[in-house]
Amino acid sequence: MSLSVLMPQDEPPNYNQFFEKLVVSHEENSDKRLIGMLAYAEYKLDKYEWMRSHQNASLSEKAAFLSHYSERVLGKYYTEAEYILYSYGEGYADGVVEARIEKLKDEGVSKDIKSIEARLTTEIKATQISYMKPVWQDLVSSAIFTSLLFILALIIRVSAPNSGIGQIVQYLVAPENYELRVIEKNKNTP
Repeated sequence: MSLSVLMPQDEPPNYNQFFEKLVVSHEENSDKRLIGMLAYAEYKLDKYEWMRSHQNASLSEKAAFLSHYSERVLGKYYTEAEYILYSYGEGYADGVVEARIEKLKDEGVSKDIKSIEARLTTEIKATQISYMKPVWQDLVSSAIFTSLLFILALIIRVSAPNSGIGQIVQYLVAPENYELRVIEKNKNTP
């Protein structure tokens, strides 16, 4: 990895060019610039921690600390930052994809449930009987049953030839074959 330097000419002698090497040297809005910013943040974090633990360090110790930041060390920062960013991006993308898949599953199940619910509601309404319908059905069936019983009783009564109704029916159906019998009362019987 090559880190080109875009350094202003009039910088103080103890000025380091890490920001320019890691960030400014890359095009704006590029992945490399974002990775460089993350690498520079790592460098600054290391520097902060060292300065915090070496608060009484002399200028020569500070200069020695900063001198170990060569192109190779900055390249390691860049590589680590690239790995961190891509790992984060991959994890983030996996999370988004997984959440979307779960949402689609939930939506699909929800749609299936709503579809089944709508079908069941329609079928229930189609087969649902009102309160008065069974009452009317019972009344009509009772009337039919009673009428049939009456007709059956009438047929049985008519079919008995010696009964009064049987004789009337015989006379009405075939008067020429009917012999009128008069039943006389015995005068001796009280």
